Amino acid sequence: MSIARGRLNPRDRRVALVALAILCGCQGAGVRVTDLGGGQYHLAIRSAYGLEQDRENAAAQAVEYCRKSGKTAKIERFDDQGSFAVSPSTGVVFSCQ
Repeated sequence: MSIARGRLNPRDRRVALVALAILCGCQGAGVRVTDLGGGQYHLAIRSAYGLEQDRENAAAQAVEYCRKSGKTAKIERFDDQGSFAVSPSTGVVFSCQ
């Protein structure tokens, strides 16, 4: 990148914005949804705030997941299972109705 008078040229600015967008996209990588079959799903999030708030966040993500297909989420149960190797996970089993 070349900086002239403290400013990025337009091409380098686009490169920086794309890099920033990619880095910001990594923040959403803390959610994983697995199809369990039979209309059930398991959504896991990285634990971050404590059990109650993490469960609320997982439930909200499940609601959003179902809303995208015009359905509502029915929460079956919560668990502490997930596929994140470096941090604990909070999970929710749900169906979309």
